[in-house]
Amino acid sequence: MNILLQVLREPVYMADLPLTRWDDLLRFARHARLLGTLHALAERHGLLHNLPQQPRDWLIADRIRSDHLQTLVRNELAQVIRALGDGAPPIVLLKGAAYMAAGLPTAAGRRIADLDLLIPAEALDRTEALLQAAGWRTQALTDYDHYYYRKLSHELPPLTHPARGVEVDIHHNLTPPVSRLRPDAGALLDAAIPLEQAPWPFGRCQVLSPTDMVLHSATHLLFNDELRGGLRDVYDLHRLCLHFAAVDPNFWTSLDARATELGLQRPLWYALRALERLLATPVPERQAKRVRASSPNPALDKFMAQLIDRVLAPRDPNRLSAPISGWLLFVRSHWVRMPPTLLVTHLTRKWIGRFRNNPPYSSPQPR
Repeated sequence: MNILLQVLREPVYMADLPLTRWDDLLRFARHARLLGTLHALAERHGLLHNLPQQPRDWLIADRIRSDHLQTLVRNELAQVIRALGDGAPPIVLLKGAAYMAAGLPTAAGRRIADLDLLIPAEALDRTEALLQAAGWRTQALTDYDHYYYRKLSHELPPLTHPARGVEVDIHHNLTPPVSRLRPDAGALLDAAIPLEQAPWPFGRCQVLSPTDMVLHSATHLLFNDELRGGLRDVYDLHRLCLHFAAVDPNFWTSLDARATELGLQRPLWYALRALERLLATPVPERQAKRVRASSPNPALDKFMAQLIDRVLAPRDPNRLSAPISGWLLFVRSHWVRMPPTLLVTHLTRKWIGRFRNNPPYSSPQPR
């Protein structure tokens, strides 16, 4: 087990950590984008002022940066709501913005770089048009990229206002429409919780229900093709499960039932297994047995566990990347997104486009 996992499990472990071990901890945490989270943990456990000055300064600096990014995302949400006006569709905040708006423990110190929103599919065109009229822009896209986002993806092309630079990702579901996993977006929106008592701009929004929030995080972990932030997703799940189980004694039972209803049992299985292995999250045995019915065959389950652990929790701070394991998880994330024939076509088109934009050899330019 690496030092970062030890600290995430038992934050008091930081109290007596020698400087030589702090070097490893900071490298692991920086790679996983969890430095601000370590600051929040040290602060909550009353450890911050007893830490050595150099690592304490690192944690404080990253916490300041994380808080600044949260402020930028909050301001971007306010701008989006103003641009959409009174006729705005129901806006459900996702991921980091949702944790921040709902005041959940995992938001403390968390880096939130993007604003992720879920809206009804029928509101996509009008929402995109209003935001573009107010100055948001997408990056230059090929004809195939436009086709991919409009027909094969569960979100619009990312929108960014040039004056602010915060990426806005507008989703109409949690997974692509061609994916093997296709939860009912209507059911997610119907169960969303209004934040009417929250301060502006969050009071104009909603968040997913507790079970749906956990299932989204679990699904995102296994669908994510950018795995550097994977341990942060696992830690989000850890804190979400602990928090929701503490306030609702029926949370675990409801989580299992909701996963079955939405067809998300497999990602929940992988996520719970990762939580138990990496962070020792206390998943009730009764719920673990129920979810185990959706597990893959033992050989595949063991193989997936090894891949996830190698990528998300390397033991050596000098080897923070696991190229083969990371590539296999990257391929798997695409495999579950698309049917095989469509996946081959998609990857071929992307490869050709990349080759055209970045040819391996180029003719000398005349002087």
